[in-house]
Amino acid sequence: MKNIKKHNNMPDVMAEARKSKKFQTYSENAEVRLKFGIEVYDAREKQGISQQKLAKNIHSTQKVISRIESGDVNVGIELLNRIAKNLGFCSNNFAEIFGCPSLVKIIVGRSETSNTKVQMSNEEVGYRAEFKTNTNTINK
Repeated sequence: MKNIKKHNNMPDVMAEARKSKKFQTYSENAEVRLKFGIEVYDAREKQGISQQKLAKNIHSTQKVISRIESGDVNVGIELLNRIAKNLGFCSNNFAEIFGCPSLVKIIVGRSETSNTKVQMSNEEVGYRAEFKTNTNTINK
């Protein structure tokens, strides 16, 4: 086995790349693709649907589903729509993917996620939504 000397004066290529705006943009886009792939995989597995079955339901191929779940493909809006409808995605799925506030369902004056009373008139029931982020809650 050959001994390889490490050179301390070699630049850290990844550290330099991370400074680039292009690299940062690519990383952000890759993160969204990976999060979408994870959501698709989790929803598909939860429903007991194979990649082949999902592909057939959305008029695609198993290979495309595999590439989506791996984060290897940038999904177009039409395919995104077919997948979302077939797997029953809601605002919470997209909130998780895009890192935005998620809608918390309000049931007749009580928050579904906690036992906190929510003050609202009869007219407001069904129209008021509570948006939740990781750090705070905003009422709309």
